[in-house]
Amino acid sequence: MTFSEKLARLRKREGLSQEALASYLGVSRQAVSRWEQGTAMPDAPNLVKLRQRFQVSLDWLLEDGRGWEEQGGGTAAEKHGLTVRQRGIIQKAGEILCWAGAIILVIIRFLASNFPCSFVDLDGRQFDGFLGYIKCHDAEWLLAACLVMLLAGAAILLWPKLRRWWEK
Repeated sequence: MTFSEKLARLRKREGLSQEALASYLGVSRQAVSRWEQGTAMPDAPNLVKLRQRFQVSLDWLLEDGRGWEEQGGGTAAEKHGLTVRQRGIIQKAGEILCWAGAIILVIIRFLASNFPCSFVDLDGRQFDGFLGYIKCHDAEWLLAACLVMLLAGAAILLWPKLRRWWEK
């Protein structure tokens, strides 16, 4: 498998257009096209950027004799054997967690405003409004669960973007 074949396959695997890859590398779309056609090769700094972007070794990328199965990198999802469908399911789970946490918080807020409670703890501190409702109904666990769902969902949704940003 040649460098040009590997580059085209890596780019398509990541769902990148030639233009998007060119923008990432700071070159023209035509340059990426020439690389994929095998009529030109990127310079050393661009090879390093390609290695980092696609998480493959330079040896694998440049040696024509090494096939796809010998790839020494890949995305974290592919290293763990996740397909595009599975990544979509994980993304959907993150969205569901965020929405569920937000909806439960809105419901609690609605209940607290329509059924106000006042709570006085053993130290004599008084809690009114939202916190009063939570303490009055002993629902701190529910509030904590909602916050965990929101944070976990946000982490799932943001992780791929944060990982790419960190690697730049």
